[in-house]
Amino acid sequence: MGVSLNALLLQGPDLANNLIGVLLRFRTEKVALQGDIESMFYQVKVPLKDRNLLRFLWWPNGDMNSEPEVYRMTVHIFGATSSPSVCNFALRQTAQNYGNQFEPQVAETIFEQYICRRLFSIDRIRRKGNIVSRWC
Repeated sequence: MGVSLNALLLQGPDLANNLIGVLLRFRTEKVALQGDIESMFYQVKVPLKDRNLLRFLWWPNGDMNSEPEVYRMTVHIFGATSSPSVCNFALRQTAQNYGNQFEPQVAETIFEQYICRRLFSIDRIRRKGNIVSRWC
């Protein structure tokens, strides 16, 4: 029996916002909205030097008698012990590095985020040009 990848990975710090705080801020205005970062873990690249640790075998057409093909993940995988911490760090670092190039709401999103979900509220829904059409 081999060794599990998760047994060798460090969990890293818990960078997720406090869920109670996120939920309280979620209902400060009249209209509550929710969005998510699509495939969040797949948005963050694994460094080249670490990609061999994420190798997996694939048997074409499910034929277990044939020679398997070897692949390497280039992005973080769902279910890895380290993925939530790494991806939340990447999100925060990106907002810190580039947030000033966008509207002030970009920096605020960090406090509205819980893992890959964004929970926020607005005072009213307008047809054009509001935060709903820009973010969702």
